[in-house]
Amino acid sequence: LHLGGYDAIKTLYFNDKEIPSSSSSWVHRIIIAQFVSLAAGTLCYPIDSVRRRLMMQVGRSTSTDNSTLRPHRKYKSALHAFRTITCKEGIYGFYLGIGPNLIRSIGNAVLLVAYDAIQETLTIQKQR
Repeated sequence: LHLGGYDAIKTLYFNDKEIPSSSSSWVHRIIIAQFVSLAAGTLCYPIDSVRRRLMMQVGRSTSTDNSTLRPHRKYKSALHAFRTITCKEGIYGFYLGIGPNLIRSIGNAVLLVAYDAIQETLTIQKQR
């Protein structure tokens, strides 16, 4: 989502013409990259939340026997986790802790623009 979304929106914004390398172009690229990074992070966060919750219950008992000292697993599968979180916590339950993820998107945006700059430099050198 990150790289493909960035390329798609950048192409739409610059209308398939030669992208100038002026400073305003770089500001626009960073804004586009930040938007894409925030959108992709927000869209994918529910899947990450379910993955994290399933990972947290590894090592717990799968049996229904109450004699074991280990706590029981709360979710049977990813689909069961999605249903349980939706029913008990609502949509909000999928987005608990999204703040740090959104802050991390700044680094993702810088990475996208840096990748774009390196790709542009290599293309120019290849044409020489």
